[in-house]
Amino acid sequence: MAQGVMTGRTPEVVREILEQQMNRCRDELKKADHFGKLGDIESARRRFDRVRAMVKDARLPADYLNELKESIRTIEITGLKKLTDQLLERANDCARKDDIAGRASYIKEAREHIGRVMALGAEPDFKEVSEKKIEVALMTSSAAAAAAPKTAAPRAAFSAPERAAVQREQRRFKRFARPQLEVDVDGRRFKTMNWSIGGMALIGWPPEWDGKQHIDLVFNAEGDDVRYTEGGQFLRVFGEGRNASVQFESVHSQALKLVQRLAGQGRPAQE
Repeated sequence: MAQGVMTGRTPEVVREILEQQMNRCRDELKKADHFGKLGDIESARRRFDRVRAMVKDARLPADYLNELKESIRTIEITGLKKLTDQLLERANDCARKDDIAGRASYIKEAREHIGRVMALGAEPDFKEVSEKKIEVALMTSSAAAAAAPKTAAPRAAFSAPERAAVQREQRRFKRFARPQLEVDVDGRRFKTMNWSIGGMALIGWPPEWDGKQHIDLVFNAEGDDVRYTEGGQFLRVFGEGRNASVQFESVHSQALKLVQRLAGQGRPAQE
């Protein structure tokens, strides 16, 4: 009303002008959201600046201004998450080329964005999942190096030093005991003793399968119908229960998606 008196405009005209301003802000935020989902955080932030300039001198309702602030926060979180994933993909690409400096640079930038995302109030599991992706990148090397063990004898027959090296590599990942996974391999179902984003230990491996190398796994968490498919390498049998140690072949294992899904359900994987 005060604005109408000061400008000589009727309340109806003032409301129409304010509505136009609010619609323009919404349009800019839609564009920002588009860029955020692409991971183009700089383009999204330019849209944020336009919105801030629009509302600087406008007498918009406090509730609407709060809505804008929350939308900007949410879009920035989305954009930074996407950009972080893209940077970690690039870090993996560098690792596969043995470009250590490039990998370190992308990981450093990703960690900066992770810190910003957490400061904006993102859910805690994003940092945990991102750190696991960083672990994967740090363990990745060129295809020639990664393929070297596969040219040797079956992994179950590795020498003691080689087995120890494989075990050390697997222990870089946090192992989860709960929830157990239900795992199908060649028509047989197993339960896990433990699992990680790098592999799993299956209970009750049949003796006639000790010569296997590559295996295809289809698995889900107990109490969850969503199933994941992953290729793996059978490494060895251990323990009285004939537990099989299996290592995933992909550095972007489906188990990482499962960890994220469980965290989103409020029942994070537990050691």
